[in-house]
Amino acid sequence: TYLRFYRVQDLLESPPDHVAPRVGLALDFGAVEDMGGQEVTHQALEGDRLIELLEAALAKGEAADADETALELRSYRLIARTTNAGHEAIVELLTQLRSVRQGQLMVELRFYKLSRELFARLAPRAAGLSDADERLLSEALANKSATLASSHQVVANDGQRVVVREGGSRALIGDLEVNQTGVVPVLNPVVMNVNEGLVLELRGVVDRAQGLVNIDMALTRSQLLKQADLRKISGIEVELPELSLSRTAATLVVPLGRGAFLAGSFLTGADEEAVVVYTRVRLTQRSK
Repeated sequence: TYLRFYRVQDLLESPPDHVAPRVGLALDFGAVEDMGGQEVTHQALEGDRLIELLEAALAKGEAADADETALELRSYRLIARTTNAGHEAIVELLTQLRSVRQGQLMVELRFYKLSRELFARLAPRAAGLSDADERLLSEALANKSATLASSHQVVANDGQRVVVREGGSRALIGDLEVNQTGVVPVLNPVVMNVNEGLVLELRGVVDRAQGLVNIDMALTRSQLLKQADLRKISGIEVELPELSLSRTAATLVVPLGRGAFLAGSFLTGADEEAVVVYTRVRLTQRSK
């Protein structure tokens, strides 16, 4: 028998999620929709389950006698004492387990403003735009009937939650507090923040066999509608902003490498454009 060590941390741990910033008033209102309430990304193997799979692989075809084999996990390393045939079976199983998550997701995100007419033409195939749809979108950009507000490239692990934020922040006097440390109470202004813009939270899980990616998406949009009203309280001007806040969440399955619309919304009033989130997900080789 031979003693060998195998690194298995990538099988036992999931990459950490990225926490979405909040938009809205005072950073505690208008949070991005929770995506299932779970912080765990793609499934990771439990240590006991990995040992069970290895023991089953060694027993299959009598790759190694049970009396000649010892398996142990320590500090994310597999310590294995078995025969050469047993080590070959271990390498084969670990390779198979890694192939399920091989590669990283290259997520292309764009924020478009489209006319209602163009949006209506593309909406029936929103979950998988055709080549003709992509040409139509390019022509719309050229003739100004569509506007590309912004574009982003995000690299993520399979099942990892990632975030794109676009917007700004402004401070305002939103409250008063009483300081009673001295003899005479003193009123002090309380500074609050209004975070405007878009926050997109996204998670993709790939079905490699069928060439599909399941996308969970949550979108929050925050915008100040007008200049904050001022109200004087004990000589201090308190600002009362009027905030438009919209949230949406969706789950859809799209083909790998093909563009799709994740979400869209129409603004009320004179603005007749649709704000649309476009994505294209490709599977790339993991960098070493």
